[in-house]
Amino acid sequence: MTSCRHLSTLVVVDSTVVDYESLVNSTKPGTAVLVLDAERDGIEQISQALAEADSLESLHILSHGSAGVLQLGSTSLNWQTLRRYAAQLQAWAKPLAGAEILLYGCKVAAGSIGQWFVRQLKCLTGAEIAASTNLTGSSVLGGDWNLEFTTGEIRTPLAFSASAMASYPHVLPVLVSDTFRNGDVTDKVWVFGTDAPAPGRPPSELPFLTARNTTVAPTGGLPGNPSRQLDPEGEGALRLTSALPDQATFVLYNNPVPSVQGLTITFELYAYGGTTNPERADGVSFFLLDGTASPTDAGAFGGSLGYAQKEDIAPGLVGGYLGIGFDEFGNFSSATDAPGEDPVRNGGQPQGRVPDSIGIRGSQASNYLFLGGTDGLPFGIDAPTATTREEATRTIKIDLTPAGRLTVQIDGNNDGDFLDPFESDPRLSNIDVAQLTGTPKPETIKFGFASGTGDFNNIHEIRNLVLGTFNNAPLVSPFTEVLLPGTTILLDGTTSADPSDGFFAVDPDVADGDFIASFQILTLPDPAQGTLFVGDPLTGGVPVVAGTTLTPEQIQTIYFQSTAGFTGASFTYTAIDSRGQAAELPATVTLNLRDITNQPPNTNPSQLEIPRDDVRLVPGLSGTDPDGDNTIQFFQILTVPPASEGQLFLGNPTQGGRPIQAGQRLTPAEITQVYFQSSSTFRGSSFTYAAIDDQGEIDPTPATVSLIRVGTGDVFCPPGRNFTGNNRDNKIDGTPLFDQLRGLGGNDRIRGFDCNDILQGGRGNDTLAGGADRDVIKGQQNNDVARGNAGDDVIDLGLGNDRGFGGKGDDIVDGRRGNDRIQGRGGNDTLRGGRGRDTLNGGPNNDFVDGQQGNDEVRGAKGDDFMNGGLGNDRMRGSRRADTAYGRRGDDVIWGGPGVDVLFGNKGNDRLSGNTQNDRLNGGPGNDTLTGGNGSDRIRTGVGRDQINYRSAEHGVDRIVDFDVANDVINLRRIFNKPEYTNPDRFRAYVRLRDSDNGAILRVDSNGDAAGGFLRLAILQGVQVADINPVTNFIV
Repeated sequence: MTSCRHLSTLVVVDSTVVDYESLVNSTKPGTAVLVLDAERDGIEQISQALAEADSLESLHILSHGSAGVLQLGSTSLNWQTLRRYAAQLQAWAKPLAGAEILLYGCKVAAGSIGQWFVRQLKCLTGAEIAASTNLTGSSVLGGDWNLEFTTGEIRTPLAFSASAMASYPHVLPVLVSDTFRNGDVTDKVWVFGTDAPAPGRPPSELPFLTARNTTVAPTGGLPGNPSRQLDPEGEGALRLTSALPDQATFVLYNNPVPSVQGLTITFELYAYGGTTNPERADGVSFFLLDGTASPTDAGAFGGSLGYAQKEDIAPGLVGGYLGIGFDEFGNFSSATDAPGEDPVRNGGQPQGRVPDSIGIRGSQASNYLFLGGTDGLPFGIDAPTATTREEATRTIKIDLTPAGRLTVQIDGNNDGDFLDPFESDPRLSNIDVAQLTGTPKPETIKFGFASGTGDFNNIHEIRNLVLGTFNNAPLVSPFTEVLLPGTTILLDGTTSADPSDGFFAVDPDVADGDFIASFQILTLPDPAQGTLFVGDPLTGGVPVVAGTTLTPEQIQTIYFQSTAGFTGASFTYTAIDSRGQAAELPATVTLNLRDITNQPPNTNPSQLEIPRDDVRLVPGLSGTDPDGDNTIQFFQILTVPPASEGQLFLGNPTQGGRPIQAGQRLTPAEITQVYFQSSSTFRGSSFTYAAIDDQGEIDPTPATVSLIRVGTGDVFCPPGRNFTGNNRDNKIDGTPLFDQLRGLGGNDRIRGFDCNDILQGGRGNDTLAGGADRDVIKGQQNNDVARGNAGDDVIDLGLGNDRGFGGKGDDIVDGRRGNDRIQGRGGNDTLRGGRGRDTLNGGPNNDFVDGQQGNDEVRGAKGDDFMNGGLGNDRMRGSRRADTAYGRRGDDVIWGGPGVDVLFGNKGNDRLSGNTQNDRLNGGPGNDTLTGGNGSDRIRTGVGRDQINYRSAEHGVDRIVDFDVANDVINLRRIFNKPEYTNPDRFRAYVRLRDSDNGAILRVDSNGDAAGGFLRLAILQGVQVADINPVTNFIV
């Protein structure tokens, strides 16, 4: 770019504008020119250039456009994305002080939305703006260089010379849409024609608009019928051929469109009214051309469909890149026009012509090579008995991805979808055009229609053309939070009566390599109601301003702090994909005042007995919610022990635990990991904490946790035996008093009896038994066996491959290092495996079982257990009761058991099975496999390519709350592999989908080939049937 530090004029050019050099080269000397990189955000590039300017008088932007839209690099600046770029556009005000902006894109200021867009740009930048309300560019194509709409007096002349503008042969629109129902086209950029005249054959008739009342075409438009107007205004069509022999015509949208984001095209095709028997012919082709080509003649007539050639008779369409033939007679897919004749086209089906088929031919450079096609379609391309076009309707959908892969679909029964048999032929799906033809996708593309007849004929017409980019805007989810005045909550969607994922977005193009790159806070809550923060404001969070852009990780750390007078508020946010496209509609986050009838939660008191200079887990920290949902959101530590007595930690301080401060909030999972480390002068102390429910209300009567000193001199347990063995194999028995027994180097047997004993095994393979009271047992090194027996014991197995048994009390068993086997036995036990490959069994009561590091085997046994797989590839199995299982990291396998379970896969490629009850399955990040089982389960797949398995049509009615049509798959194969299912078209025969207010309802035939039997299997919440692809979203 030419530097604009001391220049008065900056011209910005989007690189997708065709032949922009002819305009830029005509600017006055000294004009700075910035050509935008198509792969980068255009607003950012302009902002960087303006930051270097200090005396600009005018900014000129040459780009494609439409009403309220400017295409700038990888960015579409439009009425929806203005808020996203508000801060950057406001920064333009300083370098543009006193300057004017001229926007050259087509129709940018057209209509109320376009004028609103331009006025908003003025408000943000402070500059007066001029923009076009019609086509900008070549007068031959219906354009001009007048910028008809202004926000004020504009004194700046156009940046380009009059001669350059007069000779510029293009216009600057961005997308195409035309119904062809009226007497004129929407954009006058069309070229039309027939094939070149041939001796002995009458000339083809020109294509025409059936609702046009004059024959002559306006500049850039299309003609009318030479004899008379066939249809009234609003009811016409674009007729490519009448029912005449040997016709070849074409219409070309003669303005290139960029191909970088791919193209998606739909239109309606009508082939009917032929006058020849026994067959009708030939068909219609939709074609794509290199954007630099400007053909004047159609390709060959007859089976070449106006696109391909007929060797030695007529050439193909000049500049052709891709031709898709909708072929009634069938010769577009044949090398010859009749069996036994010489080839006239390059390649074809082995059997020759294929009536009522779709065929694809390649570029002019490949000599229009045949790339593939269908067999004859049972519903036909034409409707031979139809007397009106409506009876012959066929809707076509063509997708060319950014990677150059082609998919063609046809709605053969006019039911509005492409789901019926033969409508989405696999042979027309995901075709790598460049690989087959050796011709890369052009940077810009023109498109059009051609048609041909031969000895047989048909009327061929087109309606309702829509062409857009392949890039789909992200989808963002609204959610609601509920809180009290004067409180602070994390906005994660969990406080309302209908919990959600909080800030959440889906990119429909994720399968094509697109992804959610960032989020943006568009509007803020009323400051009188509260403030948004990135991060907890209690620990240094930063206030959010409108327009703040956040990473997907940062958006999950947004907090709201309500004021004392809070009555309710809301704000909006959006998501932006990796191609710069923002969600079409922002999502609203609603912040409601908590219901005053909500009852505060209850917090449970507890106590810990601990000697001096020791570390122990604080047991029994928990709470309940009397409202019935039993949802505790946080626990808050209100007071802490004096420093002279000791310190509270989140996590064991000997393993990296962090100190806890007064006022700190902990989640329900974290509250079970609070440790106390007593000092050398510890005499006894306490701390207080309180539960906070899902409405944000805190327990008004905090609970006290008593920290009680035990050990030498305790009045309840006088000192007993203090004995250390030698390096031989010792048998050491304690007394009924407080014993401290240590084994040293041998394989020792140590038993504690009564009182709260401390037993340490040393370096041998030791057997330790704690006795009847609350013992501390440490296995130390080597492979030990430790039994807590009757009391509430703390067992540390140490470094070897140990076996630990908790006994009858509420025990804490730590495996530490080594491949340990840990059994909870009686009591509500806490079992932690440590770093090895451990096997943990919870026992009959309500246990907390934590595999921690290593590939562990975790079983909940009979109680309502909480299981945490930890960091390895774990296998977890619940009990007969209501279990909660977290896979955490690693590729985990989790079985819920017969109870009503809650299963979380978390990170990793997990496999979750709910078993028989109404379970909740949460896949989390990773490519997970989820099987709900026989109950009516709630399934959340999470991020990744997930698979939901069903083994029976009678599994219950599951609710799948976040089914991602771009990634997720429902596997029904095990149902349909049963002998009662014999129909080869399984999806059509045994699966039904319909829309409901809650989402798409999936029903499956439970009787196989017998009549009836369709049962509800799942509800895909928030998904519409039209979004579901039977090929990619189901395994049958």
